[in-house]
Amino acid sequence: MNVETTKLEILQMLLNIKELSVLQKVKELFETQSKEDWWEGIAAHEQVEVYQGLKDLEQEELVPHDEVMKIFKK
Repeated sequence: MNVETTKLEILQMLLNIKELSVLQKVKELFETQSKEDWWEGIAAHEQVEVYQGLKDLEQEELVPHDEVMKIFKK
């Protein structure tokens, strides 16, 4: 199942909802999700890793993709 198919299925479900309370809850869900910052949703150690990656990028301390793939294929 792909994203577009899922969207169409959800749209069809929304069109068939008759209860206002259910629609209000769906609306609240969308409003809450759009306000959340993905950064706040990740763990502190993941934030540290992102900052480290940005620092490495700035200092051009990079590892070629093929070398990384060799490490993870083991």
